[in-house]
Amino acid sequence: MAEADREPSPKRGPEAPVQLSKESEGKRLPEYANREEEAIEEGFLTDVLTSGDTDKSINDGLAFLKQGTALLKYTRRNGIPHFKWVQLSQDLSYVRWFSKKKKKQQSTIKISEINEIIKGQNTEVFRRSKQPQLEVASFSIVYNDGKDTFDCVAKGQDECTLWVETLTAILEAKKKGEDVSKLTVIPTSVAFMDRYKMPNREHLLASASSKAVLAHYILKTLKSEIDKAGKKFKNITKKMTGLKGKHPDCENISDVTSELEERTKSVLGMCQQDTSEKIARSDVWRLNVDMDCILEKVEVSLKEC
Repeated sequence: MAEADREPSPKRGPEAPVQLSKESEGKRLPEYANREEEAIEEGFLTDVLTSGDTDKSINDGLAFLKQGTALLKYTRRNGIPHFKWVQLSQDLSYVRWFSKKKKKQQSTIKISEINEIIKGQNTEVFRRSKQPQLEVASFSIVYNDGKDTFDCVAKGQDECTLWVETLTAILEAKKKGEDVSKLTVIPTSVAFMDRYKMPNREHLLASASSKAVLAHYILKTLKSEIDKAGKKFKNITKKMTGLKGKHPDCENISDVTSELEERTKSVLGMCQQDTSEKIARSDVWRLNVDMDCILEKVEVSLKEC
């Protein structure tokens, strides 16, 4: 049987551990359990570890944190990480993540209750589930007099630095008695760029060492996963109609959804041209991760309205 017509092995279930045989190595299909092993297997940090293709002008971290992003959040109870949408409130009074299993007060950290921001994997939660591959992009928010920690992994070292420096600046301003809600810009030492997102995607394929037409079965599978992302997007837009002007944490959500809509088309286009199989798989995986996180945010926000 020709390589292009060979059918892939069935996908594993979302709770099963990553197990790659020599035969299937390099051909693992996208899966969206949104957990740590998926992040490691998909080279979560590989292509966005540094900004690389941008100049090193100072980046404003405030706008980025207000919009929010998907972060790999570790849990206190069992240490199993999941992707969650995490953002800073518009008035800079709290950081929160969106989880259908948590009430708002359980997934909100007031800036006034934050003790410190720590880079790396240095908390008890991280020590129980340490992953050296992800340490460079890991950070923790210590709060509630040091009794609690919010432990997560960003998409790369620069994004991690953006979060840490921005939150630290807000904390320092708060300690000086400043009205942090009046802050409009917080300069950081990095120029973070996620090449998987619009409008930075022109740099994505440029980072590929080789390009080729995808095998038929690979393209077929990726198109199926892109279709899943499209269905999630339709669900998001349908549910968003009940959020207009009703939730303070959803003021800028249309910017995120517009980017997701554009990116879905761009991802499909990239898969249909000469491309890197590794980048194409990660591209589709990342798209679904963001869709899942935004869908959860919308569903949580609707319940809070």
